[in-house]
Amino acid sequence: MKIKLAINHRDLTSQWHSLLFAYCLLLFEEILPSDFFPLYNVPTKTSLKMSLKSLKIQNYRTYGKAELEIGDINILIGGNTEGKTNLLEAISYLTFGKSFRSHDKDLVKWGEEYFRIEARRNDNKKIEIFYSPEPPKKVLKIDNKPKKQSELFGLNLAVVFTPEDINLIASSPDKKRRYLDMVISQVDKKYLYHLIGYKKILKQRNSLLLRIREGSGGLKELAVWSDQLVQKGIYIIKKRFEFFADLEPLLLNSYQIFSDDNLWLKYAHSVDNSEEFFKRRLKEFESIDIISAKTTVGPHRDDFTFYLNDKSLESIGSRGEFRSAVLSLKLSEIKYLENKTENKPIFLLDDVFSELDIKRRGALYNLITNYQTVITSTDLDHLSPELLKKANLFKIENHEVVREK
Repeated sequence: MKIKLAINHRDLTSQWHSLLFAYCLLLFEEILPSDFFPLYNVPTKTSLKMSLKSLKIQNYRTYGKAELEIGDINILIGGNTEGKTNLLEAISYLTFGKSFRSHDKDLVKWGEEYFRIEARRNDNKKIEIFYSPEPPKKVLKIDNKPKKQSELFGLNLAVVFTPEDINLIASSPDKKRRYLDMVISQVDKKYLYHLIGYKKILKQRNSLLLRIREGSGGLKELAVWSDQLVQKGIYIIKKRFEFFADLEPLLLNSYQIFSDDNLWLKYAHSVDNSEEFFKRRLKEFESIDIISAKTTVGPHRDDFTFYLNDKSLESIGSRGEFRSAVLSLKLSEIKYLENKTENKPIFLLDDVFSELDIKRRGALYNLITNYQTVITSTDLDHLSPELLKKANLFKIENHEVVREK
Protein backbone atom coordinates (compact mmCIF):
# COMPACT_ATOMS: atom_id res chain seq x y z
CA MET A 1 0.00 0.00 0.00
CA LYS A 2 1.28 3.43 -0.92
CA ILE A 3 1.35 5.74 2.07
CA LYS A 4 1.86 9.47 2.21
CA LEU A 5 2.90 11.17 5.45
CA ALA A 6 1.12 14.51 5.70
CA ILE A 7 1.40 17.07 8.52
CA ASN A 8 -1.46 19.51 8.90
CA HIS A 9 -1.12 22.38 10.64
CA ARG A 10 -16.95 25.01 27.94
CA ASP A 11 -13.74 25.53 29.69
CA LEU A 12 -13.62 23.53 32.96
CA THR A 13 -13.80 25.66 36.06
CA SER A 14 -10.19 25.18 37.07
CA GLN A 15 -6.94 23.53 36.09
CA TRP A 16 -7.21 21.17 39.05
CA HIS A 17 -10.71 20.04 38.08
CA SER A 18 -9.55 19.40 34.55
CA LEU A 19 -6.51 17.48 35.73
CA LEU A 20 -8.59 15.40 38.14
CA PHE A 21 -11.16 14.61 35.43
CA ALA A 22 -8.45 13.37 33.05
CA TYR A 23 -6.92 11.14 35.72
CA CYS A 24 -10.36 9.73 36.57
CA LEU A 25 -10.91 8.75 32.95
CA LEU A 26 -7.65 6.85 32.98
CA LEU A 27 -8.30 5.30 36.41
CA PHE A 28 -11.82 4.10 35.58
CA GLU A 29 -10.69 2.33 32.42
CA GLU A 30 -7.96 0.54 34.39
CA ILE A 31 -9.96 -0.64 37.42
CA LEU A 32 -13.53 -1.14 36.23
CA PRO A 33 -14.60 -4.48 34.75
CA SER A 34 -14.83 -4.59 30.98
CA ASP A 35 -18.61 -4.95 31.05
CA PHE A 36 -18.84 -1.46 32.56
CA PHE A 37 -18.32 -0.25 28.98
CA PRO A 38 -20.95 -2.22 27.03
CA LEU A 39 -19.48 -1.37 23.62
CA TYR A 40 -16.38 -3.40 24.43
CA ASN A 41 -18.45 -6.54 24.84
CA VAL A 42 -20.35 -6.38 21.56
CA PRO A 43 -18.65 -8.83 19.17
CA THR A 44 -17.47 -7.50 15.84
CA LYS A 45 -19.05 -10.55 14.19
CA THR A 46 -22.68 -11.54 14.40
CA SER A 47 -24.43 -14.79 13.58
CA LEU A 48 -27.45 -12.94 12.16
CA LYS A 49 -27.71 -12.41 8.42
CA MET A 50 -28.97 -8.96 7.49
CA SER A 51 -32.12 -9.28 5.38
CA LEU A 52 -35.19 -7.09 5.62
CA LYS A 53 -38.69 -8.53 5.23
CA SER A 54 -40.69 -5.35 5.55
CA LEU A 55 -40.46 -1.60 5.97
CA LYS A 56 -43.06 0.83 7.29
CA ILE A 57 -42.62 4.60 7.46
CA GLN A 58 -44.89 7.30 8.79
CA ASN A 59 -44.57 11.09 8.32
CA TYR A 60 -41.16 10.55 6.71
CA ARG A 61 -40.11 13.19 4.17
CA THR A 62 -42.87 13.26 1.52
CA TYR A 63 -44.70 10.18 2.81
CA GLY A 64 -47.65 10.15 5.15
CA LYS A 65 -47.56 6.36 5.28
CA ALA A 66 -45.83 3.74 3.16
CA GLU A 67 -45.25 0.01 3.44
CA LEU A 68 -43.00 -2.36 1.48
CA GLU A 69 -42.62 -6.12 1.58
CA ILE A 70 -38.96 -6.51 0.63
CA GLY A 71 -37.47 -9.43 -1.27
CA ASP A 72 -33.98 -10.20 -2.55
CA ILE A 73 -34.02 -7.79 -5.51
CA ASN A 74 -36.30 -4.75 -5.29
CA ILE A 75 -36.80 -2.00 -7.87
CA LEU A 76 -38.46 1.33 -7.12
CA ILE A 77 -39.72 3.03 -10.30
CA GLY A 78 -40.89 6.64 -10.36
CA GLY A 79 -40.26 10.10 -11.70
CA ASN A 80 -37.91 12.64 -10.24
CA THR A 81 -39.03 14.18 -6.90
CA GLU A 82 -41.47 11.30 -6.28
CA GLY A 83 -39.50 10.15 -3.22
CA LYS A 84 -37.62 7.05 -4.36
CA THR A 85 -34.41 8.11 -2.61
CA ASN A 86 -36.39 8.83 0.56
CA LEU A 87 -37.17 5.12 0.85
CA LEU A 88 -33.48 4.19 0.45
CA GLU A 89 -32.66 6.76 3.09
CA ALA A 90 -35.19 5.25 5.50
CA ILE A 91 -33.65 1.80 5.04
CA SER A 92 -30.13 3.13 5.62
CA TYR A 93 -31.37 4.92 8.75
CA LEU A 94 -31.77 1.45 10.26
CA THR A 95 -28.00 0.97 9.92
CA PHE A 96 -26.62 4.30 11.12
CA GLY A 97 -29.43 5.83 13.18
CA LYS A 98 -29.25 8.95 11.04
CA SER A 99 -29.69 10.15 7.48
CA PHE A 100 -26.85 10.09 4.95
CA ARG A 101 -27.93 13.51 3.61
CA SER A 102 -29.92 15.57 6.16
CA HIS A 103 -30.50 16.36 9.82
CA ASP A 104 -33.27 14.52 11.65
CA LYS A 105 -35.51 17.57 11.85
CA ASP A 106 -35.54 17.78 8.04
CA LEU A 107 -36.93 14.23 7.77
CA VAL A 108 -40.28 15.01 9.41
CA LYS A 109 -43.05 15.49 6.85
CA TRP A 110 -44.11 19.10 6.52
CA GLY A 111 -46.89 19.92 8.99
CA GLU A 112 -46.34 16.80 11.12
CA GLU A 113 -44.79 16.49 14.57
CA TYR A 114 -42.75 13.28 14.24
CA PHE A 115 -41.59 10.49 11.96
CA ARG A 116 -41.47 6.75 12.57
CA ILE A 117 -39.56 3.97 10.84
CA GLU A 118 -40.36 0.34 11.52
CA ALA A 119 -38.70 -2.69 9.97
CA ARG A 120 -38.75 -6.43 10.45
CA ARG A 121 -35.90 -8.72 9.48
CA ASN A 122 -35.92 -12.29 8.19
CA ASP A 123 -35.19 -13.49 11.74
CA ASN A 124 -38.30 -11.54 12.88
CA LYS A 125 -36.21 -9.04 14.81
CA LYS A 126 -38.19 -5.80 14.94
CA ILE A 127 -36.52 -2.38 14.75
CA GLU A 128 -38.38 0.86 15.49
CA ILE A 129 -37.14 4.44 15.35
CA PHE A 130 -39.24 7.41 16.49
CA TYR A 131 -38.16 11.04 16.24
CA SER A 132 -39.83 14.28 17.27
CA PRO A 133 -38.08 17.66 16.81
CA GLU A 134 -40.03 19.68 19.42
CA PRO A 135 -38.76 18.96 21.97
CA PRO A 136 -35.97 16.92 20.36
CA LYS A 137 -36.58 13.25 21.11
CA LYS A 138 -35.31 10.08 19.45
CA VAL A 139 -36.36 6.63 20.61
CA LEU A 140 -34.80 3.48 19.24
CA LYS A 141 -36.26 0.06 20.06
CA ILE A 142 -35.17 -3.44 19.12
CA ASP A 143 -37.84 -6.06 19.82
CA ASN A 144 -39.71 -3.39 21.82
CA LYS A 145 -36.72 -2.80 24.13
CA PRO A 146 -35.14 0.69 24.25
CA LYS A 147 -31.60 0.80 22.86
CA LYS A 148 -28.83 3.32 22.28
CA GLN A 149 -28.14 4.59 18.78
CA SER A 150 -24.66 3.05 18.86
CA GLU A 151 -26.25 -0.39 19.21
CA LEU A 152 -27.50 -0.17 15.62
CA PHE A 153 -23.93 -0.29 14.28
CA GLY A 154 -23.15 -3.80 13.13
CA LEU A 155 -26.74 -4.97 13.58
CA ASN A 156 -27.97 -3.97 10.12
CA LEU A 157 -25.17 -3.74 7.58
CA ALA A 158 -25.81 -1.54 4.54
CA VAL A 159 -23.93 0.08 1.67
CA VAL A 160 -25.49 3.09 -0.06
CA PHE A 161 -24.65 4.53 -3.47
CA THR A 162 -26.26 7.79 -4.62
CA PRO A 163 -25.30 10.16 -7.48
CA GLU A 164 -24.04 12.66 -4.89
CA ASP A 165 -21.43 10.18 -3.67
CA ILE A 166 -19.13 11.09 -6.56
CA ASN A 167 -18.45 14.29 -4.63
CA LEU A 168 -16.44 12.21 -2.15
CA ILE A 169 -13.43 12.32 -4.50
CA ALA A 170 -13.06 16.10 -4.21
CA SER A 171 -14.62 16.47 -0.76
CA SER A 172 -13.01 17.86 2.38
CA PRO A 173 -10.84 15.68 4.67
CA ASP A 174 -13.59 15.88 7.29
CA LYS A 175 -16.12 14.20 4.99
CA LYS A 176 -13.61 11.54 3.98
CA ARG A 177 -12.87 10.77 7.64
CA ARG A 178 -16.61 10.52 8.22
CA TYR A 179 -16.79 7.92 5.47
CA LEU A 180 -13.98 5.90 7.09
CA ASP A 181 -15.65 6.07 10.49
CA MET A 182 -19.06 4.96 9.19
CA VAL A 183 -17.60 1.91 7.45
CA ILE A 184 -15.19 0.76 10.16
CA SER A 185 -17.72 1.32 12.97
CA GLN A 186 -20.06 -1.20 11.33
CA VAL A 187 -17.54 -3.99 11.90
CA ASP A 188 -15.80 -2.81 15.08
CA LYS A 189 -17.74 -1.40 18.03
CA LYS A 190 -14.50 -0.83 19.91
CA TYR A 191 -13.48 1.55 17.13
CA LEU A 192 -16.71 3.49 17.64
CA TYR A 193 -16.11 3.63 21.40
CA HIS A 194 -12.57 4.96 20.95
CA LEU A 195 -13.75 7.47 18.33
CA ILE A 196 -16.37 8.93 20.67
CA GLY A 197 -13.84 9.12 23.50
CA TYR A 198 -11.18 10.64 21.25
CA LYS A 199 -13.47 13.46 20.15
CA LYS A 200 -14.35 14.32 23.76
CA ILE A 201 -10.71 14.37 24.84
CA LEU A 202 -9.71 16.39 21.76
CA LYS A 203 -12.27 19.03 22.69
CA GLN A 204 -10.89 19.24 26.24
CA ARG A 205 -7.30 19.44 25.01
CA ASN A 206 -8.13 22.24 22.58
CA SER A 207 -9.94 24.12 25.33
CA LEU A 208 -6.84 23.81 27.52
CA LEU A 209 -4.56 24.98 24.67
CA LEU A 210 -6.61 28.16 24.46
CA ARG A 211 -6.29 28.72 28.22
CA ILE A 212 -2.54 28.15 28.09
CA ARG A 213 -2.27 30.70 25.30
CA GLU A 214 -4.20 33.14 27.48
CA GLY A 215 -1.99 32.39 30.47
CA SER A 216 -4.45 30.41 32.62
CA GLY A 217 -3.46 26.82 31.84
CA GLY A 218 -0.47 24.60 32.58
CA LEU A 219 1.78 22.23 30.62
CA LYS A 220 1.48 19.44 33.21
CA GLU A 221 -2.24 19.39 32.66
CA LEU A 222 -1.63 19.35 28.90
CA ALA A 223 0.56 16.26 29.22
CA VAL A 224 -2.31 14.36 30.89
CA TRP A 225 -4.72 15.20 28.08
CA SER A 226 -2.07 14.32 25.50
CA ASP A 227 -1.61 10.86 27.03
CA GLN A 228 -5.36 10.33 27.01
CA LEU A 229 -5.53 11.43 23.38
CA VAL A 230 -2.84 8.93 22.39
CA GLN A 231 -4.56 6.06 24.23
CA LYS A 232 -7.80 6.60 22.31
CA GLY A 233 -6.25 7.76 19.05
CA ILE A 234 -3.78 4.94 18.51
CA TYR A 235 -6.57 2.37 18.16
CA ILE A 236 -8.29 4.56 15.54
CA ILE A 237 -5.05 4.92 13.58
CA LYS A 238 -4.28 1.19 13.65
CA LYS A 239 -7.77 0.29 12.44
CA ARG A 240 -7.57 2.82 9.62
CA PHE A 241 -4.24 1.35 8.49
CA GLU A 242 -5.86 -2.09 8.51
CA PHE A 243 -8.85 -0.78 6.56
CA PHE A 244 -6.72 0.62 3.74
CA ALA A 245 -4.65 -2.58 3.60
CA ASP A 246 -7.80 -4.72 3.41
CA LEU A 247 -9.45 -2.45 0.87
CA GLU A 248 -6.56 -2.18 -1.60
CA PRO A 249 -6.96 -5.57 -3.40
CA LEU A 250 -10.76 -5.28 -3.31
CA LEU A 251 -10.64 -1.87 -4.95
CA LEU A 252 -8.24 -2.99 -7.66
CA ASN A 253 -10.53 -5.90 -8.53
CA SER A 254 -13.74 -3.86 -8.41
CA TYR A 255 -12.45 -1.20 -10.78
CA GLN A 256 -11.65 -3.83 -13.40
CA ILE A 257 -15.39 -3.95 -14.09
CA PHE A 258 -15.16 -0.44 -15.50
CA SER A 259 -11.59 -0.05 -16.77
CA ASP A 260 -8.20 -1.72 -17.15
CA ASP A 261 -6.60 1.11 -15.14
CA ASN A 262 -5.55 0.71 -11.51
CA LEU A 263 -7.55 2.55 -8.85
CA TRP A 264 -6.06 2.95 -5.38
CA LEU A 265 -6.24 5.21 -2.35
CA LYS A 266 -3.35 7.16 -0.85
CA TYR A 267 -3.72 7.47 2.91
CA ALA A 268 -2.40 10.75 4.35
CA HIS A 269 -1.82 10.60 8.11
CA SER A 270 -0.04 12.96 10.49
CA VAL A 271 1.09 10.22 12.88
CA ASP A 272 2.16 6.60 12.49
CA ASN A 273 0.50 3.67 14.26
CA SER A 274 2.93 3.80 17.17
CA GLU A 275 2.16 5.25 20.60
CA GLU A 276 5.68 6.59 21.06
CA PHE A 277 5.61 8.25 17.64
CA PHE A 278 2.22 9.82 18.39
CA LYS A 279 3.45 11.16 21.75
CA ARG A 280 6.61 12.53 20.12
CA ARG A 281 4.63 14.31 17.40
CA LEU A 282 2.34 15.94 19.97
CA LYS A 283 5.39 17.19 21.86
CA GLU A 284 7.04 18.46 18.68
CA PHE A 285 3.95 20.45 17.72
CA GLU A 286 3.14 21.63 21.23
CA SER A 287 4.18 25.24 20.60
CA ILE A 288 2.22 25.39 17.35
CA ASP A 289 -0.79 23.86 19.07
CA ILE A 290 -0.71 26.53 21.80
CA ILE A 291 -0.43 29.36 19.29
CA SER A 292 -3.33 28.04 17.21
CA ALA A 293 -5.29 26.67 20.20
CA LYS A 294 -5.83 23.51 18.14
CA THR A 295 -4.33 20.02 18.14
CA THR A 296 -2.55 19.85 14.78
CA VAL A 297 -1.57 16.16 14.69
CA GLY A 298 -3.65 13.03 15.19
CA PRO A 299 -6.26 10.92 13.39
CA HIS A 300 -8.64 13.90 13.33
CA ARG A 301 -6.33 15.32 10.61
CA ASP A 302 -6.33 12.23 8.38
CA ASP A 303 -7.19 12.35 4.69
CA PHE A 304 -7.08 10.10 1.64
CA THR A 305 -6.87 10.67 -2.13
CA PHE A 306 -8.14 8.64 -5.07
CA TYR A 307 -5.42 7.73 -7.58
CA LEU A 308 -5.85 6.36 -11.10
CA ASN A 309 -2.56 4.66 -11.95
CA ASP A 310 -0.04 7.32 -10.82
CA LYS A 311 -2.24 10.42 -11.16
CA SER A 312 -4.66 12.05 -8.76
CA LEU A 313 -8.15 11.24 -10.01
CA GLU A 314 -9.41 14.62 -8.79
CA SER A 315 -6.93 16.34 -11.15
CA ILE A 316 -7.35 14.25 -14.30
CA GLY A 317 -10.63 12.34 -14.01
CA SER A 318 -13.84 12.85 -15.96
CA ARG A 319 -17.27 12.73 -14.37
CA GLY A 320 -17.68 9.20 -15.72
CA GLU A 321 -14.39 8.13 -14.11
CA PHE A 322 -15.45 9.74 -10.83
CA ARG A 323 -18.67 7.74 -10.93
CA SER A 324 -16.88 4.47 -11.77
CA ALA A 325 -14.33 5.07 -9.00
CA VAL A 326 -16.90 5.70 -6.26
CA LEU A 327 -19.08 2.80 -7.41
CA SER A 328 -15.95 0.61 -7.26
CA LEU A 329 -15.34 1.88 -3.73
CA LYS A 330 -18.89 0.92 -2.77
CA LEU A 331 -18.50 -2.55 -4.30
CA SER A 332 -15.27 -2.94 -2.34
CA GLU A 333 -16.99 -1.68 0.80
CA ILE A 334 -19.73 -4.29 0.58
CA LYS A 335 -17.13 -7.04 0.17
CA TYR A 336 -15.08 -5.62 3.06
CA LEU A 337 -18.12 -5.68 5.36
CA GLU A 338 -18.95 -9.21 4.29
CA ASN A 339 -15.37 -10.42 4.87
CA LYS A 340 -15.21 -8.86 8.33
CA THR A 341 -18.63 -9.94 9.62
CA GLU A 342 -19.41 -13.07 7.59
CA ASN A 343 -22.74 -11.45 6.71
CA LYS A 344 -24.02 -9.92 3.50
CA PRO A 345 -25.03 -6.24 3.74
CA ILE A 346 -28.06 -4.83 1.99
CA PHE A 347 -27.07 -2.85 -1.14
CA LEU A 348 -28.94 0.42 -1.80
CA LEU A 349 -28.42 1.78 -5.34
CA ASP A 350 -29.91 5.13 -6.29
CA ASP A 351 -30.24 5.59 -10.08
CA VAL A 352 -26.98 3.82 -10.88
CA PHE A 353 -27.83 1.91 -14.08
CA SER A 354 -28.80 4.88 -16.25
CA GLU A 355 -25.21 6.06 -16.71
CA LEU A 356 -23.63 2.63 -17.34
CA ASP A 357 -23.22 0.95 -20.73
CA ILE A 358 -24.61 -2.54 -21.39
CA LYS A 359 -21.38 -4.34 -20.50
CA ARG A 360 -21.00 -2.60 -17.15
CA ARG A 361 -24.68 -3.01 -16.32
CA GLY A 362 -24.31 -6.75 -16.87
CA ALA A 363 -21.23 -6.96 -14.67
CA LEU A 364 -22.93 -5.01 -11.89
CA TYR A 365 -26.06 -7.16 -12.19
CA ASN A 366 -23.98 -10.32 -11.68
CA LEU A 367 -22.59 -8.85 -8.48
CA ILE A 368 -25.79 -7.54 -6.90
CA THR A 369 -27.64 -10.84 -7.29
CA ASN A 370 -25.49 -12.08 -4.37
CA TYR A 371 -26.96 -9.45 -2.02
CA GLN A 372 -30.33 -8.16 -0.97
CA THR A 373 -30.61 -5.05 -3.12
CA VAL A 374 -32.91 -2.07 -3.47
CA ILE A 375 -32.58 -0.12 -6.74
CA THR A 376 -34.22 3.14 -7.81
CA SER A 377 -34.78 4.17 -11.41
CA THR A 378 -36.91 6.62 -13.37
CA ASP A 379 -37.83 3.94 -15.94
CA LEU A 380 -37.25 0.30 -16.88
CA ASP A 381 -35.25 0.94 -20.07
CA HIS A 382 -31.86 0.60 -18.36
CA LEU A 383 -32.72 -2.61 -16.50
CA SER A 384 -32.15 -6.04 -17.99
CA PRO A 385 -35.04 -8.51 -18.53
CA GLU A 386 -33.22 -11.00 -16.29
CA LEU A 387 -33.10 -8.47 -13.46
CA LEU A 388 -36.76 -7.53 -13.88
CA LYS A 389 -37.78 -11.18 -13.89
CA LYS A 390 -36.27 -11.76 -10.44
CA ALA A 391 -37.20 -8.42 -8.88
CA ASN A 392 -40.06 -7.12 -6.80
CA LEU A 393 -41.27 -4.05 -8.68
CA PHE A 394 -42.74 -1.04 -6.88
CA LYS A 395 -44.19 2.02 -8.58
CA ILE A 396 -43.83 5.36 -6.80
CA GLU A 397 -46.42 7.93 -7.84
CA ASN A 398 -47.85 10.91 -5.94
CA HIS A 399 -45.68 9.82 -3.00
CA GLU A 400 -47.46 6.49 -2.71
CA VAL A 401 -45.94 3.04 -3.11
CA VAL A 402 -47.78 0.42 -5.16
CA ARG A 403 -46.51 -3.15 -5.66
CA GLU A 404 -46.55 -3.93 -9.39
CA LYS A 405 -45.42 -7.55 -9.17
